[in-house]
Amino acid sequence: MLAEVFPPTGAVEAGFLDRVVEAAELDQELAAVLAGIAQLDMTAHAATKLRVRKQALAAIHEAIELESASYAA
Repeated sequence: MLAEVFPPTGAVEAGFLDRVVEAAELDQELAAVLAGIAQLDMTAHAATKLRVRKQALAAIHEAIELESASYAA
């Protein structure tokens, strides 16, 4: 937002990146991350995401309804 430039390790500390690896380690790191994702129970994962987002989604749907009603009037 303030156009602050972060070096890779600073971006991790600030929460913009999860991790930084050397270019030579990228394929191995990617394979490890993908293997972990493949182990997730996707039904449970999707349910958790919906539960966490429930209030935000409800607010969005309500705002859409209110906006739509204002055009109909």
